[in-house]
Amino acid sequence: MSEQIIGNRIIYKNIIPSTNTFATNLLMHQRPPEGTIISTKQQTAGRGHGTNKWESKRGKNLTFSIILYPVFLKPDEQFLLSMAISLGIKDFVELFTENIYIKWPNDIYVSDDKIAGILIENSISGNNFDYCIAGIGMNINQEKFTGDATNPISLIQITGRKHSLDDSLDLLCRQLDFRYNQLKEVENRQIIKANYLTNLYHYQEFVQFRQENKKFTAKITGIDSSGRLIIRHKNGKTEIFGFHEVSFA
Repeated sequence: MSEQIIGNRIIYKNIIPSTNTFATNLLMHQRPPEGTIISTKQQTAGRGHGTNKWESKRGKNLTFSIILYPVFLKPDEQFLLSMAISLGIKDFVELFTENIYIKWPNDIYVSDDKIAGILIENSISGNNFDYCIAGIGMNINQEKFTGDATNPISLIQITGRKHSLDDSLDLLCRQLDFRYNQLKEVENRQIIKANYLTNLYHYQEFVQFRQENKKFTAKITGIDSSGRLIIRHKNGKTEIFGFHEVSFA
């Protein structure tokens, strides 16, 4: 078995604006070992996709970022990394409960409730991957949510018991590391793609979508190489949507 990469070094910070921002600034001055994690008890400006914010009470949840150097991937394969990280988190949550889904592109759901979010920021240099920062917010011990999110859920709410954050981080790192190593082998990438699709929220189900101010009924039939959503309407017409171009209604 190969040596574990993710979590081999952990930088703990009591309170910082954002673990992703801290990682970005760190990479401007040094090249930390691959798999280095920046973890904090509290983010004052935790970020999600776009203008979204991540709600997390101090010392209750996991809020951390991983620094990776996925030089084995081509820039046009970068969504594979998002798939692998999403699957690693799904694998972790699946140790405690069932009905785990990946809501495109990379939110982790338990049934219809969100337990984790991922913010991946990649740096590409020419035709090569430079680095990846994968920011993860995982609801562990928070019992009440007061933010704008409509459907948050945490591990304590699911299991009825408190969980050690250190043990949870260690176990999650092991699941993420397995998927990251799986990604390194070209022959395993089809497995990752297939696993991602199988666990995709509302995959192959006719549901309502929203595009700007209009709603329509269609089903997800796949993901293209860029990570865009392939949707088929009831009349058989197929459309492809990029991030933020369409959402579930």
